[in-house]
Amino acid sequence: MGSTNSRRVARINYTVRAVSFAYSFLVIGLVLFERKAGPVAWLLLALQFIVYPHLAYLHAVSAPDARRAEIRNLYFDSLSLGAWVAMLGFPTWLAFGALFSTGLNSAIMRGWFGAAATGLCFAAGALGWVLPMGFQHHPGTTDLVTGLCFFGSLACSAGVGLVVQRQQLRPRTRNGDVRRIESLVHPVQ
Repeated sequence: MGSTNSRRVARINYTVRAVSFAYSFLVIGLVLFERKAGPVAWLLLALQFIVYPHLAYLHAVSAPDARRAEIRNLYFDSLSLGAWVAMLGFPTWLAFGALFSTGLNSAIMRGWFGAAATGLCFAAGALGWVLPMGFQHHPGTTDLVTGLCFFGSLACSAGVGLVVQRQQLRPRTRNGDVRRIESLVHPVQ
């Protein structure tokens, strides 16, 4: 098993992935329902967005280097979400939410390189769908789906920001600088 810090990264990413993929299950499920999708699409949706986050976590915590395994998981997230977006016809808000969230997570883990690699993986996933299945373009979604994508992206960015902020505060508590943290959390009026 990897170091304690690597396992902590895997746990954090697991929580973020499990929650965001469950939310994505709801949003994409609405699109599939609206389009009267067949059982294969629903099965793939459940496997990708309900089962996969748990498998990704098991992959990360059982790997010799949990951080490296989690980076592979993030790139697979991008690849598979690119395929989903292409399969749905590149709906604007779904594409934005999927690329934004995976890019943000990879940028946090690997900086500019991670963000760029995510974009390439996303494009490869989309191309992997388009080449055999053909290109379809359905950029619009219902108001409900658009609203869920908008607020989901907003919640994702705020949630990631809170996780990063908490991680930045954590080393200070280990050094005994509790007063400084309290002043950040509860400023004097």
